Amino acid sequence: MDKRMYIIAALIAVAVIAGIADFIQPRLGGGHVIAGLQVTEYSNASALAKVVSTMASYGIKPSTIFVSKEVVGQNCTLIRNLDSEGYEIAAFAYNVSPAGVLVPISSLTDVQQESIINGTKSALEACLGHPVYGFRSQGFSKNNYTNELVSQLGFRWDASFVTGVDPQASPVPYYSNTYGFYVVSIPGIIEAGRAYVLCDRACASTGKTAQQWREMVESAYLEDKVSGAPFITEFHPNFLVSNSTWWGNFTQLLGWMSQQNATYMTTWQLIENCTKPQLTCGG
Repeated sequence: MDKRMYIIAALIAVAVIAGIADFIQPRLGGGHVIAGLQVTEYSNASALAKVVSTMASYGIKPSTIFVSKEVVGQNCTLIRNLDSEGYEIAAFAYNVSPAGVLVPISSLTDVQQESIINGTKSALEACLGHPVYGFRSQGFSKNNYTNELVSQLGFRWDASFVTGVDPQASPVPYYSNTYGFYVVSIPGIIEAGRAYVLCDRACASTGKTAQQWREMVESAYLEDKVSGAPFITEFHPNFLVSNSTWWGNFTQLLGWMSQQNATYMTTWQLIENCTKPQLTCGG
């Protein structure tokens, strides 16, 4: 059993022993994978369109698309079309300093957080003409006020959690009575005391090659196939289209995934499957 499987087993064991209501797990299956893929873009709409259409060409759809206020403001037609095609559009909140450096949401004042998060939600809803229920902050950054605000603004789920890093994270989505929303977590990886998530940019930031990233994603998929946990990973279009080696491994990964017979879902569909007694997260 590798490190990631230990994390899954440990989290479920803690939930059972502690008897914490927030962590009651749904029935899991094994042998079939339900995948909730995520695509995050806050600057390059053309890269977003290319990644989503390439995924679809391999039969990999729908997915959840996190977009910023800026992307939707300048590309509403694209975002509206993706929404009408069955993709789930979710709010991606981020902050950039005057020098162009990304600033963690958790380091901002309450007023600043509310301005950014509410502004992003409002922009998406103005474009789509219906409520937006999903949220994630840049870098998975959050504090107590962020969690309170997400609930107050009417988000149904928050994907700003990382297994192995956040105590509240779980391999399986669940409803948190504490937070008032569904917690959705991305796999965390801990190496040499450093934690990062299972996505392209994070792996690259630790020195992983594109091939190593692809193999890590494939391995995680196969582990989830055995455990029955849903498979979640994240793609960053602007990063992928900017490097031919990473793009080549991305399309190679899509080709491999297209042969695995997974069921692809939006995050909200994944939540419904993982929290309804008659359904499973895989099997």
